[in-house]
Amino acid sequence: MDLFITIDPNPNCEPAEGMVYQTLEPPRPVVRMRIARAGREAWYWVTGVDPDGCWVPARAVKITDSGAGVAYLVTGGGWGLRFAPGDAPPRWDLRDPAQWGEPYKIYGEAKDLVFEDVLPR
Repeated sequence: MDLFITIDPNPNCEPAEGMVYQTLEPPRPVVRMRIARAGREAWYWVTGVDPDGCWVPARAVKITDSGAGVAYLVTGGGWGLRFAPGDAPPRWDLRDPAQWGEPYKIYGEAKDLVFEDVLPR
């Protein structure tokens, strides 16, 4: 199945022109991601943002990738993904300077993602 992504201009992140990816399995909610930022890797919280400013789950789906064979596409809502540092889940806020947004991310390996369904309850 093809997944089409377009992120319009918004207060969370830069827009993204229409991108199409071929999915290989159903998407799964993601809560944390390992991200290289400012020259170092760390774990960050992630969520999605809808156009009405509501927080929605970020989701990762396995896709075909011309370079690596398969990869993981992480998407959020209509306003993209939102990231935050810290050990505890954040209070999401578009005005928080410690948080930032991106339209979507592509990762080569699942080990860089924490799926919601594998968190301890």
